[in-house]
Amino acid sequence: MPCGPRILTMFIYLSDVASGGETYFPRLNCSQESAASVAAAAGEGAPKCSGLRVSPKKGAALLWPSVLSQDPTAQDGRTNHEALPVVEGVKLAANAWIHQYDFHTPNKIGCTG
Repeated sequence: MPCGPRILTMFIYLSDVASGGETYFPRLNCSQESAASVAAAAGEGAPKCSGLRVSPKKGAALLWPSVLSQDPTAQDGRTNHEALPVVEGVKLAANAWIHQYDFHTPNKIGCTG
């Protein structure tokens, strides 16, 4: 991609949610013995992780790396995440993706990778 990989993700909660709506990182909070295998867990022998759930709170923000520090072209699988269903209320949020290079110029000329 001309803009380079997404290196950081910022997620901002714009509303409180009465129940549910957490952002869930299933590959975080792994046992010490399996932590080293998280990056290598491509479906085989996945490590035992309890995951991390972040509840939506108006005005709170999350910032996480999307790539590995030692290789910014390699995705950091530990930060794969999902939005859990909202049980009660409405979840409003905004995200910002920080890319390695200029993102706007390639988009203006129709080059999106």
